[in-house]
Amino acid sequence: MNDPNQQGTSSGRIALLTIAGCGCVILLLAAIAIPFAVGPELYSRISNSIQGVFLESTSRATSNAAPTYTQMPDTSDRKYLSDFEAPSLVGFYDAFGPGVVNIRVFTNQGGVIGEGAGSGFVLDEAGHIITNNHVVDGAASISVIFYNGYEVSAETVGTDPYSDLAVIQADYLPEGVMPLALGDSDSVEVGEWVVAIGNPFGQQSSMTIGIVSAVGRTISSGATPFSIPQAIQTDAAINPGNSGGPLLNIEGQVVGVNAQIATGGISANAGVGFSIPSNIVR
Repeated sequence: MNDPNQQGTSSGRIALLTIAGCGCVILLLAAIAIPFAVGPELYSRISNSIQGVFLESTSRATSNAAPTYTQMPDTSDRKYLSDFEAPSLVGFYDAFGPGVVNIRVFTNQGGVIGEGAGSGFVLDEAGHIITNNHVVDGAASISVIFYNGYEVSAETVGTDPYSDLAVIQADYLPEGVMPLALGDSDSVEVGEWVVAIGNPFGQQSSMTIGIVSAVGRTISSGATPFSIPQAIQTDAAINPGNSGGPLLNIEGQVVGVNAQIATGGISANAGVGFSIPSNIVR
């Protein structure tokens, strides 16, 4: 038995094929007849217009479907790690080292004599020397040893425990000692080269180099519950005895006073040192 739905479907297919065939015949006849009906010139104009519309729509569809690409940035002038070289510091020590001093402090607490050491730098030709407050705090007497081994007495003329800074004055400046200029610590940038000169572990006039690791750090003042803002972090080696010594930029300007290190439980440099900014010294 034949399925009526199947018969209807077959009939529908035959009808569609017939219509399609007729449509093709009509289009073919139209294509043949139109040139004769409208004339060659008008037909050519109509044909060109239809072709233009077809090409435009095809171009638009292709353009919309095409992926878009973001232009890659120009990296021809980008600097890589291999492009950065440490500055030549030959002669740096000879030029600025004489402005750094070794400070020896003697204390007398209840008849108990104690001794401490630190660093400092000469601020002016009057013999004023900048150091940390914790270096000279409680000192019964102070002596300053210059780069050439010349030793003189000094006295404290001003302290600020809130910023852990102090000013001492030497009785005399030997020949060849040049004061160090203060730089602008607000202009210090992460990544720039810096140099620390001081007396770590009693090793007088030692120089180390590193970079500014961070700026705007907050560190403890030590003697007060207040903190010191805008401290400079550096990986230049700073150890006990460097306290009070200068952190210099490569122009030889003091941008910080070396004050503290983060040791992580050990008693030596771990690559994290902090300097009090020079603009606080001002």
